[in-house]
Amino acid sequence: MTKAELDAIFSRVEDGVPDSELQRVADFVATSTDTSLQYRGLQILGWAHAREYAPLIASFLTRTDDLGLPFIAIRALVRWFQDAKPYVETLKSFLKGIPEDDGRDLQLGALQVAGEAYRQTADAEILQAILDFLDDENEVYQEQAQDSLVCAIASDWERLTPKQRHDLRVSFDSVDYLSQARERLGF
Repeated sequence: MTKAELDAIFSRVEDGVPDSELQRVADFVATSTDTSLQYRGLQILGWAHAREYAPLIASFLTRTDDLGLPFIAIRALVRWFQDAKPYVETLKSFLKGIPEDDGRDLQLGALQVAGEAYRQTADAEILQAILDFLDDENEVYQEQAQDSLVCAIASDWERLTPKQRHDLRVSFDSVDYLSQARERLGF
């Protein structure tokens, strides 16, 4: 498959992509050696909520030749499939940082879905990791930790519109998410 073909399929994901096309994308992702095209294929499968390809997508969690692949895989599994439980240990390892992630991009990707993973699993280590990132030296990680904490703690998160979610994030300082998180951790 070419980039143009994958982009054309991706542009139709919200309208629905036939199962035969998704199968074609999955077959391509499984056999391609072009990581940028595999990335786009994983996006398609994730955005299409094609859960039947979760094992294929999960197989990319261990790829270290291009950390964009485990990045998009964890996003698909946790955010788009809402299925964090089988991958919680992998997510926690990404949050701690893996040796190959010297630019911390995969770590940031894990932090981006950590709030959703906490909502799905109530895993205290994930919530603690989010809190730890609030004190990170990098402001990008601090801001993402705020977003993830709001996602983890805010009631009715799933039912909020994107605008309402944004408004909650903006009001981070006015709502005591930190004390709610600490209470859940027993502090």
